[in-house]
Amino acid sequence: MTHDRSYTLSKEIENEIIEISTIYNFSVIKNEIINVDDINLPIERMIKIQIQNILSKVNMMDYDEEYGKNILLKSNNSKGILNCKIWHQGDHVIGLEIEPNHIKENTLIQLKESFGKQFENYKIIWTEIRE
Repeated sequence: MTHDRSYTLSKEIENEIIEISTIYNFSVIKNEIINVDDINLPIERMIKIQIQNILSKVNMMDYDEEYGKNILLKSNNSKGILNCKIWHQGDHVIGLEIEPNHIKENTLIQLKESFGKQFENYKIIWTEIRE
């Protein structure tokens, strides 16, 4: 219900993010497990997850283990930061939130296009980091 076969597998997404970010001269500076509550998802995706959780509690549906992952990328050319948060459920990626900071507007537009093409089956949440 919360994923289908067209979505990215958990084991592939990190390489795909690094592949895109390398094109724009970003490098990984941190890779860590985070709480899924720290990841914003589209409303419809959150509703599906809540329904699946409820069905799982009454033994009507299995609900795979969920966890979050944070990949922090820094530009090799500027102060630019990309904070990529990934919601995993079992072997599947459920959602992706990206927090850009100090990235030039034209580079950000290109990043959004590249991530959009690579992860076309997702509604990526872009959250501007406010300082």
